[in-house]
Amino acid sequence: MLLGCFFISAIFYSVGAFWTQIKLDPVLWEELPQTEENERILSCHNYEPQTKHRYHWRFNGSSVLPKEVEVRRGKLVFNRKLHAYRNLVVGEYSCCIHESLGKACYTQQLLIRDPPQHVGIDLSKAQKLHAKLGDSYDIRLSDTKDYDEVHCKFNNQTIPSNVQYFKSKDKRGKYYQIRIRHFMQENVGQYACLLKLKEKEIVSKEFAATLEPDPVSSSSSFLSSIYYALLLFAFACMYITV
Repeated sequence: MLLGCFFISAIFYSVGAFWTQIKLDPVLWEELPQTEENERILSCHNYEPQTKHRYHWRFNGSSVLPKEVEVRRGKLVFNRKLHAYRNLVVGEYSCCIHESLGKACYTQQLLIRDPPQHVGIDLSKAQKLHAKLGDSYDIRLSDTKDYDEVHCKFNNQTIPSNVQYFKSKDKRGKYYQIRIRHFMQENVGQYACLLKLKEKEIVSKEFAATLEPDPVSSSSSFLSSIYYALLLFAFACMYITV
């Protein structure tokens, strides 16, 4: 299948007399294979995947790869935390390798089917935030527009680093009091907030944040279940035939 991709959809052109540039089809973040630790893997898809030569990876033309991305056995490995920040790692990836046919660089675009969204939500009369992994949320805790400060606890501990407060004098702070940037698994839990109003009145607000299941992972698990069921059925048929 990959060889077909090379000869049908790849675009070949030479740079100087040494390297051949090969442009591959784009690949979707959601379709990258995953490890047991939910790390995502991007392969070079070079002509000789068993080559012992070193792979040289570049991101958008730079040898500096995004944070939490490492080269492991010639493949790019994306830390599981990056799914919440997937919009920051999309772009052009290229790997250059010396093969028996010559030196070649394979380039592919990493795209997102379901990019993270920035959502405003009113929790002044609700107690639950049903969040989606990677989305950012501006949250209204109270219908008041004038307040001196807001302070929150998360599971009776300090709030995560990706939670920030708005000030009432800020344009955004006229309607929202806190923001959760790039919601992650670590943000799931109970929030207890106190708003100090201009009249020195204290307003308390609690809400629980939950994480919606990843439809891609659920779909993959479902398809895997079907695959193994069919495989067992095939073995059963073979046994009966014999």
